[in-house]
Amino acid sequence: MLALLEADPRRTMQQTWDVSTLIDKGTRIHEARGMTVQHLGLDSRQVEGQALVDLVAPAQRAWFRRCIARLAAGEEFGIITADLQIGGAAPRPVFMTARPAKAEGRWWLMLAAHLPESLKSAVRKPDKPALASAREFLLLVEGAAQQISRRLDLMRVQAGILKDETAASPEVHASLRAACDQVVLGEAYDGIASRADAGEYLLLRDRGAPSGTLQAKLGAAAETCGIPQARLGLETSALQLSALGRSLSPAGLRRAAIHLRHRNHAAQRWEGAVMRQPFWLRPAVLAFGGVAMLSVGWFAL
Repeated sequence: MLALLEADPRRTMQQTWDVSTLIDKGTRIHEARGMTVQHLGLDSRQVEGQALVDLVAPAQRAWFRRCIARLAAGEEFGIITADLQIGGAAPRPVFMTARPAKAEGRWWLMLAAHLPESLKSAVRKPDKPALASAREFLLLVEGAAQQISRRLDLMRVQAGILKDETAASPEVHASLRAACDQVVLGEAYDGIASRADAGEYLLLRDRGAPSGTLQAKLGAAAETCGIPQARLGLETSALQLSALGRSLSPAGLRRAAIHLRHRNHAAQRWEGAVMRQPFWLRPAVLAFGGVAMLSVGWFAL
């Protein structure tokens, strides 16, 4: 029996878990079993309705969301480790695995404080924040929107100078691109961001975040590369996720992203898919092009 369990690490987890939670794409807990007080800080009834991602240590939330997005896309979850942080307590590592639930779009996520040494080599550990692919980005946005869409905006930011390879030396161009990547990741809600094209980013933004911080940091990044802020060529546009109503699906979000990127064209391609703009998005978008770097703030609709 032990050999069988070690051949399939998830089976060990599924039979020896401390807590089992039924979650959706937004990580909202619909049901919980086991030692929830010890691990989640609340009894099983109190924890229902909570978002599991909110109990993950802040530095690992972006990575945890990516794991859930890949699970929603049908990819293998395996066994991961993440730190849970309840209130002001110190982070505590746990092991997690998942299996599909009967209800579509839900999974049983099982947590355990300990794992046999022979299985630890199969555990995936948190990695560094990274820009998501288009497909992954849409799944991440959908998951976050299920949780708190009323607080989030879908934002497009473009640094025009990065589209022109002759505007700076290859070394400066590469340094500025890397710096902009890190600024966007750091300012995006839970690190949910994607590079749609050279110098063009799509990201989720918390409407309560300080106005102008993202733009100011991009300007500072340009300055460190020896490029004046005025040459950055910043353009931004934004859309409240709540304006999409029931269209918070990957297809609906893709159409919204296409509209933000190409608001003057009826149809555009993004990673090979042709998407047409829905007419009902037009009044919801604020676009600001060709403006000075420091004059662009964060505009809430």
